[in-house]
Amino acid sequence: MGAYNKGIYLLLEDYEVKGVKHGKDTLIIKVIGGLRNPKSVVDNKVWGEVKALKDVGLYVDSGMANVDNGKYPVIVMKLVEGVMIKDTTEYENARLDLKLKWLEEAKPLVEEEVVNIAVEKGILQTDFHPDNFLVGGKKTPGGLALTIPITEARLVDWGYPGVFKVKKDVTKEEVRAWFEAQWKLKSSL
Repeated sequence: MGAYNKGIYLLLEDYEVKGVKHGKDTLIIKVIGGLRNPKSVVDNKVWGEVKALKDVGLYVDSGMANVDNGKYPVIVMKLVEGVMIKDTTEYENARLDLKLKWLEEAKPLVEEEVVNIAVEKGILQTDFHPDNFLVGGKKTPGGLALTIPITEARLVDWGYPGVFKVKKDVTKEEVRAWFEAQWKLKSSL
């Protein structure tokens, strides 16, 4: 459970919407709710996430679904491939200097994602801490394995409070300067 969701789930079967069939392994369901939205209210924050997901091409559908012992609003979205760096066996077992090295390897890849999406889609993802981007890796019998060196990173979590619209003529240089300041701030904490 997160601050604004009751959980993220895989599908049990293939899903069809508007005549398009999606394999169950290509989608996830985000259940609306969470610690800061315990009543699962569909408000402007939720609609903002739907809009952002549509803008970045990850939105598939939304509606109500039976989850656990209740019926809740959900967003169906495309699964983004990758692993959270902090959840990998390599990261968990690494010394601090190696963890910092891997985060620095991921930085230009995350930056490129943030910059391109801001300029091309008009969406600025500001909440790019390590839990909100995925890097290359795979599931193994021993846990999640990190692909080293890190050569890919993809943003996830398009919900409140980390997503903003930007002006239509924002430049890559403006977003890069902003990103650098944010990365320094986030990494200095």
